[in-house]
Amino acid sequence: MVRALKGRTWVHPLNYQRLTKGNFELFFSDFRRYPKKFTNYYRMSIMVFDDLLDNVRGHLTRQDTNMRRAISPEERLSITLRYLATGMSFSSLHFKYLCGKSTVHVIIKETCESIWMALKDRVMPEPTEAMWLDKAAGFWEKTNFSNCLGALDGKHIRLRKPLLSGSRYYNFKNFFSIVLLALVDSNYCFTVIEVGGYGSSSDSNLLNRSAFWSRLHEGSLHIPPSIALPGTFEPAMPIYLWGMRHLPYPLILCSPTFSVIYPL
Repeated sequence: MVRALKGRTWVHPLNYQRLTKGNFELFFSDFRRYPKKFTNYYRMSIMVFDDLLDNVRGHLTRQDTNMRRAISPEERLSITLRYLATGMSFSSLHFKYLCGKSTVHVIIKETCESIWMALKDRVMPEPTEAMWLDKAAGFWEKTNFSNCLGALDGKHIRLRKPLLSGSRYYNFKNFFSIVLLALVDSNYCFTVIEVGGYGSSSDSNLLNRSAFWSRLHEGSLHIPPSIALPGTFEPAMPIYLWGMRHLPYPLILCSPTFSVIYPL
């Protein structure tokens, strides 16, 4: 029976069909029988999906009630991965999975938070001196850049103009955005991220205001001292970060206690 609330239904009649006609119920088990199709659909293999699900299942499990059956952790993760992989709107996901639009919004928000809380120490741990040296070795092996700890740049993430925000999010590419400022290693894996900067801000301004920059100045990132160049025995060049094209100072030299900017 559909429950009414102030002239409206508690759950839309269409959404009551989620357990029989929703995208997840119809296709998830079939996708698992075809690994290539599964990978194309979710942008990850079955093994990675299951590993991720095991890590977040406890955070995503909800109890059934007398009014409705809880959405399973598998379906919550499925909805979130489709959103991240395709950028589908909440309305499109609502019709595809037969969940309320506000429910889709909450699911994606909670699942992303759960993934971060469950995996942050595993995929982006606090850097140690040994980790920095390993990243420098990776840059030397793959790019012939010695003593380099990472490449730093900003990425504009397009969004709708937030209410009452003026031009703060309007960037030089003529659209509204927030900025992901990231330091990556030679394998393109994130080492440090700073998310949420205004699109109108330059990469250098975002860097100057970031927690990463503050900790770099404080000397609390466990960055090693200058080390010898490959094939030598004396420290001939300091540790550094390589800045991308939007940073006015491409080479950022580092030491255990301070950092200076060296314009090329």
